[in-house]
Amino acid sequence: MPQVNLETATATIETLSAEGLPRPADIPFELVSRPNNKTTQLLANSGQTKQIDGQNRWYDFEFSEGVFLTDIEIFIADYANYHQFDIRYRDPSGEETIIEKRVGQGSVKHSVNSFIKSISFRPPKAWLYDTKINSVKLLGLTRADVPDFLSTVERIEEHRAAVVATTELAVDNAHKENARYVELQAKLVSLNNESDKARSEISARKSEVTKLSAKIDSLKTDLSNNENAMNLAIESKNRINSEISSKTELRNNLSENITKNEIELKLLKENINLFPSEISGFVKQGTHTMYLYIALAIIPIFIILLMFILLVRGAADLTTVLTEKPNVSVYAIFLTRLPYVAIAGMIIAASYKICRVFMSEVIRINQQKLNLTKISIIAKDVSFSSETNLDLNDEQIYHFRTKLKMELLREHLKDYISKDFIIGLPQSINGIGSTLMGFGKTDPNDHIPPSDNPSPG
Repeated sequence: MPQVNLETATATIETLSAEGLPRPADIPFELVSRPNNKTTQLLANSGQTKQIDGQNRWYDFEFSEGVFLTDIEIFIADYANYHQFDIRYRDPSGEETIIEKRVGQGSVKHSVNSFIKSISFRPPKAWLYDTKINSVKLLGLTRADVPDFLSTVERIEEHRAAVVATTELAVDNAHKENARYVELQAKLVSLNNESDKARSEISARKSEVTKLSAKIDSLKTDLSNNENAMNLAIESKNRINSEISSKTELRNNLSENITKNEIELKLLKENINLFPSEISGFVKQGTHTMYLYIALAIIPIFIILLMFILLVRGAADLTTVLTEKPNVSVYAIFLTRLPYVAIAGMIIAASYKICRVFMSEVIRINQQKLNLTKISIIAKDVSFSSETNLDLNDEQIYHFRTKLKMELLREHLKDYISKDFIIGLPQSINGIGSTLMGFGKTDPNDHIPPSDNPSPG
């Protein structure tokens, strides 16, 4: 197998590394036409770079001879990233190329890589922006650089053949080494398979030993678990017996509480059926109204006290005048004070009248509260007294209580409603509706539902 001459290959690579193509540089300012033009002076190597406003028009750069332009970069200010510049260039034959380029970080850059005769750019319309063009940079090669460039390319081409031959020989050797590597890799795989088989047998024996050890440990664990389970069962049995005792005691307490609550519920139902709960609301509203009238009555009382104080002070002032000036006519002073006294008397009389009205309302509301309290006490006392030792069911008790309640309320409200007023209630609950409809008139033949166990009482 032929060997690669590494020294020759290394020397060739070093020669190629030493060869360098001419690097693109700024196009000489002397090659640009119209050097005094503001657009031309935007070039970075003009020596007179001056910022100008960015307008939507073509900025042209023409060259006195054809150049190989690699890149154009336009340095700008206050353009947004979404703005796009139009770039146009013409080759020596006159063919024109136009492309669009988006604004980057403070500049617009485009790689041309072509022989051109002129190049231009046109900024976009940018409303509400104070756009500026700072400078322009043109990179490339001139005609003077072309011979050096071609000479360098020829030298690189000469070395390329030697590099290709050396590379092909190295690749051929690499393929042969790869084939040898694959053969050795196959042998290694075979040896590894045999080794894995031996390890597998050893592992199987160890696994059997491990299983037997695990089975022994499992039996020991089962024995220990059974002992623990038996102890836990005994503890659970004792705990359950204790819970049964506590639950039994709790059940007895609940039974007692249920019995008490049933008795209390029955009393509450009796109270609800006996008299409405709205009376307490009436009493509460009456108390609120009493406090309001008392507060309003304080105003005329305050006026009466104020006028009384003013009259007393005026009388005291009058005695002082008579003492200091004994010759003053008492009748004249009396006549001058008479209008004031009359007005004060009218104010006191009006305040007294208003105060009397408010206090009368307070007394009336309090009397109504007392009347309702008496009705409630009488209804409860009469109902419980009349039900004693009588075998009446709930429907009959409700009937009699409702009738008693209606009669007491009718008597209490006889000054507020007409005598021929009749309540229109639906005929529902087994004749109770017809009984309530009799509210407002007296019917000597009131219907009484029959008792399941009639009593002589």
